[in-house]
Amino acid sequence: MKKRILALLLTAAMALSVAGCGSSDAPAKDANAQPTTQATEEKTEEKKEENTEAAAPAGGEEKDTFTIAISYMPDTLAPHSGGSDDYTSMTRPLYDKLFIENTTGGLDYYLADSLEISEDGKTYKIHIRDDANWSDGTPITTADIKFCADYSVHKYGYNRYIRVNGVEGSMNIIDDKTIEFVLPEAYNYEVVTLSGMNVFPAHVFNGDPAAIEAATEYYSTPGFVTSGAYVVSEINDDSFVCTARDDYYRGTPQVKKVVMKVIGSGSTKSIAFENGEIDYMRITTVDELEKYKAQSDKYNIASFPEARLNYLQVNPYGPANLTDEQREALFYAINGDEVIAGAYGTEELATNPNSLLTPEISLYNPETPDYVYDLEKAKELGCGALCFEGNIDFYGKSGFRQASEFGIRYHGLPEGEDASFVLCEELMPGYLNGITGEYAPPAGYLVNEKEAEAFDREFLYMEKKKLPGQIF
Repeated sequence: MKKRILALLLTAAMALSVAGCGSSDAPAKDANAQPTTQATEEKTEEKKEENTEAAAPAGGEEKDTFTIAISYMPDTLAPHSGGSDDYTSMTRPLYDKLFIENTTGGLDYYLADSLEISEDGKTYKIHIRDDANWSDGTPITTADIKFCADYSVHKYGYNRYIRVNGVEGSMNIIDDKTIEFVLPEAYNYEVVTLSGMNVFPAHVFNGDPAAIEAATEYYSTPGFVTSGAYVVSEINDDSFVCTARDDYYRGTPQVKKVVMKVIGSGSTKSIAFENGEIDYMRITTVDELEKYKAQSDKYNIASFPEARLNYLQVNPYGPANLTDEQREALFYAINGDEVIAGAYGTEELATNPNSLLTPEISLYNPETPDYVYDLEKAKELGCGALCFEGNIDFYGKSGFRQASEFGIRYHGLPEGEDASFVLCEELMPGYLNGITGEYAPPAGYLVNEKEAEAFDREFLYMEKKKLPGQIF
C-alpha cells in the first residue's frame, strides 16, 4: 500500500518539525535533488535515534509528479524574498546554497565542494564545484559570489560576509572557482552567515546588484534561471510547476515534476490530502498528529528539529531600569511547560528552551542554566507583579490576566479601545490592590520607520522579510 507524506510544522519555543519519510510516492532517494525529502530522508533516522516516532517508508509504484500543499501563491519566487516555511518549501527545488550546516556539526555541500578555515579563524576559503551550473548552462563561478556580496553592500551599505563588530575585512577572488573571505577577527558565526548566502546569477543582471530589487517580474515568469534541481515551467493563479533539470550537477531527479498547489487550511487541506490530491502537507496541531499516527498504515510521519524560537525579551534600555534580580524574577514567573501544553498540546511539537540558541545552531551550549518555573523564587527576587504585551491565549496558561482587570490602562489608547494585549500577573496576591495606572512601552521599544535602517545596523545582521499580507 502506498503512503502519502505528512509534515508536522512546529512554531514553538524550540520547534520540532515533521517531514515526510520517503516512499516511492516521495521524490527520488537522492535527497540532494529534492525539495522536501532532503530533510525527510536524512533526518528521519536521526529522530528515530531520539525515539521520535517515524513511520517506515512504504513500497509502491513510482510517481513522476509530487504535489505539495502550500498556503498562498507568492508574488515572486526570488531566492531572497521570503522567510516562511511555505516559502522555503516552494523555493528549495529551485536554489542551492553553497553548503548547509547539519545537525552533527558538519557541512552538507551543494554549490561548493570544500570550505577551508584558517587556524586563526579569520580566513574562509570556498571552492565552487567545477560542474556547478545555472539552468541556462552558464557555469556558477566566484563572479556570482562576488555579485551577492555586492548586493549586500547595495542593500545594507556594507559587505555582511566580511563584517565583524562593525569592521570589514576583505574578499579575495583567487580564480573562477575559489574565493576567500578574510575577517578582521575570528567570528564563530561566519559558517552560518556563509551558508545563508542566496547566490544570484551575475550574468542575468549584467553585474548590477541594483537590478535585483526590480526583478519581481523576472522571478514571476516561467523559465527564470535557477541553481537547484528544478526550473519553474508553469505558473498559475493557485499553483506553479517545477520541472526537473536534466543537466543538474548532482544528477537528474527521479521525480520529474513538483507541483506547488494552494490548498485551504484545516479540513479542506486534510480532505485533499486524504483523497490523494496532494502528496505532502504540514500539520500543526496535536489532534492532527494523533489522527495520522493512528493511521500509520496509510501515512508516513517523520520529525526533524527546526531552529525556531519564540521568546520574551526584556528591554535593557527602558525607563524601568530593571535590576538583574528583577529580570530573573520575570523569567522565573513564566511557566514554559504550561505555555507549551496550552499552545501546542504536546512536547512532540515543542520543547522548553534554555537559551536564545536552539540545538541546531553550532554555538548552542546544552549546559546553559535554565529558568525553572518558581513563583516563590520570583517573589524572593523582589517581583510583586508582572506587566507586558502578549497574547492572553498563550500567556494565560501561566496565570496572566488582562491588565484591565487590575485597573491598568494602555498609555495613549482611547477609552473603550481594545487593550486585551496588555497582560498582568500578581506574584504576591493583593500586590496591586488600590494601585491604578498606565502601561507604556519602554523607550526604544518602538522605532520611527524612517530611522529603522540606522537602528538595525546597531545589531548583528538579520535580513528583514516582508511576507504576503504583512502590513508593516
